[in-house]
Amino acid sequence: MSNLAGKAYALTVISPQRFTWMNRLIYAVIRCRPDVLVTLHQMAIIHFARWVILPRDRWPAAPAGWRTRHGYLLFISNFNNTWDAYIDAFSDILGRGLDLLWYQGLGFPKSVPSAPFKRYIDHNTIDAGYYYSATPGHGMRDISNAFIVRRGIHLLEQRLDSLEADASLSEADRERLFREDFHQIWRGLQNRLPTPGPAPVVAPEMVQLIAARRRQCEWLDSLRPPDGFLPRVNDSAAP
Repeated sequence: MSNLAGKAYALTVISPQRFTWMNRLIYAVIRCRPDVLVTLHQMAIIHFARWVILPRDRWPAAPAGWRTRHGYLLFISNFNNTWDAYIDAFSDILGRGLDLLWYQGLGFPKSVPSAPFKRYIDHNTIDAGYYYSATPGHGMRDISNAFIVRRGIHLLEQRLDSLEADASLSEADRERLFREDFHQIWRGLQNRLPTPGPAPVVAPEMVQLIAARRRQCEWLDSLRPPDGFLPRVNDSAAP
């Protein structure tokens, strides 16, 4: 699967919006009020998430005068766990925030309940052509815990240096004090040791959903002219 690299999954969603100027206004307010999305930063499965507004007449590398009927919203995210678990977490934890981010989206069914929201996301998802992960066997939580383990080891190194520099201590006292510090720090790190391994098993329903979406993409590609779809210039009836 091109969207999957080890434990990491890449999601790319592009959806039409009625009025992108309203989305720009909402995003400007959210930038001034980052607490609106504070729960997003607390979700340990997310590597990265970004929303990008694509206005009708300002598409990258588009010819002069080219415009679409609607503006679009591009959502890009990398995360751990399965697609279903990720969308469910978004719907449960960030429901109102998602409704703001996708405000006035064509066909957007609201983020709660999650079943229509999942159908909307899947319908507007684009499969990645290639996706690379530098740490395929580790999730975001594993990497965060690895930094905590590293800090614990660094504290033990500092403690060992300080004990060896203390000339008033005997060798037995140094071993006893270091053993006490080691056990104290180790008890706090036992549940934070990274657990590398394969990606979680994808549900059979999701496999069927991906296969159906790929068949739909192949069917749409079969309708494309040899030179690609022709851009429409100043055509109010253009899709």
